[in-house]
Amino acid sequence: MVEPQSHRKIPSAQQTAGMLALLSFSLVTGSCGELSNRTLSHRIHNRGYQSDNILSASVVSKSDKTPFYLRLPTNTGRLLVTDSVATNSGTDLVIPANKKLYSIELVRSGAKQLRNELYREERLVLFFAQDDQDAVQIVRLVEEFPHPLRVDTRELKHPADDLDNPTPSSLALPETVIDSLAGAGRVAIVIDAVRMREDLESLSGVRPVLVNGQSVTISNRATPANKINARAWLRSNYEALGFTVSEHKYATGTNLIAEKRAESPLDDQIFIVSGHLDTVNTAGADDDGSGIISGLSIARSLVGVELKRTIRFVAFDEEEKGLIGSAAYATELVRVGEISKISLFNIEMTGYDIDNDGRFHSIDCNENSSATLTTSLLSSILSEGIKLIKVDACTTRSDHAVFWNHNRPAIVMSQNFFGGDSNPCYHRTCDTVQSINWEYMTKMTQAAANAVANINR
Repeated sequence: MVEPQSHRKIPSAQQTAGMLALLSFSLVTGSCGELSNRTLSHRIHNRGYQSDNILSASVVSKSDKTPFYLRLPTNTGRLLVTDSVATNSGTDLVIPANKKLYSIELVRSGAKQLRNELYREERLVLFFAQDDQDAVQIVRLVEEFPHPLRVDTRELKHPADDLDNPTPSSLALPETVIDSLAGAGRVAIVIDAVRMREDLESLSGVRPVLVNGQSVTISNRATPANKINARAWLRSNYEALGFTVSEHKYATGTNLIAEKRAESPLDDQIFIVSGHLDTVNTAGADDDGSGIISGLSIARSLVGVELKRTIRFVAFDEEEKGLIGSAAYATELVRVGEISKISLFNIEMTGYDIDNDGRFHSIDCNENSSATLTTSLLSSILSEGIKLIKVDACTTRSDHAVFWNHNRPAIVMSQNFFGGDSNPCYHRTCDTVQSINWEYMTKMTQAAANAVANINR
């Protein structure tokens, strides 16, 4: 991960409290955007709220940055629940005292009305329930359960909450939900944890690797020679998996691209899984060897899986110098007319969790349609029962942010870097495999692999 603005001349992150993904309500600040005429409002009588607090559920333009409690993407814009009434034509909805507001997303529209349903926009449904168990029972009444992709079990967050101290988005749904969602027609993708560990040890100087018939040790990935060896080693691994590998050379560096085209594509979209190969003169086991090897492990896990979209695994150069490699690659995608086809899943530092609490970031900052990638990731975590908990954060300090500048959906998956559990060896010589939490890295990689597979098959 690149240094913050105080150290690098790159854009700093706008401070937000994140977004609504799987199981979370959140708040951001910004200016009001264009509203559609599909608006309704309701009074909420919930713990911590006065009876005169009016919330408004509105479909707004995708560029809108209105302060919100709930934000969900739709085909035409975003559904927001805010603390202000947008129009006078809405319908008042009352949340009874001691009840909570929940949301679900149906796999397909047309399901019968839920008990206590308040509002439906396409597949998005808002309803109230007494508690989490009550919400689960309501959802189970939907025909052909499981319809829902997500059920929100967290109370609304008040605008006065401290934005500098993000709260975790709990995935601790009752086991009845997890059991019902698991096995809903999806084949789980499994990571080879032993091979993943060996690969990261190879990339970060613990094990010698074979490059062009010679045994070499990649002690860091800061010098040109070491980066050449690292790319050659990655190339041989991706080619052995059946990927077509190429290099994108630009003025000051080289990106590595491993591509596999879909045999029977659904569309012409291209899905990129990325990490950055360069380091700051360290072994870079976590930053970002873990991201690179998570990507390689995902590629291994997808061998034999029929994907319906072209997928590329990209190792960006010069991220540490200010996202230079990713910016150069995006410019190339513009030149060849592919930028409009791109979605990007960036993986940055997946190897550190000192307290084993499973907290992590999936950062989209509500940029364009990026939240849909977070939703897919968290849906996979829930359906596979992976013990991870999302913590809200927002940053432009990694390669995903470059693609936001081109109005493309992109997220970065990372350890709980901004929530109090970042690797103390970040950008230090102690960034070695000794600091890696292998069980945590395996869970992170497994979650990402299932999300990538589900999005593209």
